Amino acid sequence: SNGAIACQILDAIYPQTVPMRDVDFSASTPYECQKNYKVLRNVFNKKKVPIDFDMISLSKQGSKENYEFLSALKAYFD
Repeated sequence: SNGAIACQILDAIYPQTVPMRDVDFSASTPYECQKNYKVLRNVFNKKKVPIDFDMISLSKQGSKENYEFLSALKAYFD
């Protein structure tokens, strides 16, 4: 729920596109998680991925928001 796994998934779809060195796998606070989602947002914009997400609600690590986001990401992957 901190955005790191979503970055890994997108890196699997588009290899060498996500700057994984900027991803914080141990992010736990909303501020740290937002950094990961900013990395993700930049790649979404670069690759024109049609998924819109709210970084603030995802960074609060609510299960409903994260489930909806990951469902959209899986649908895009499929």
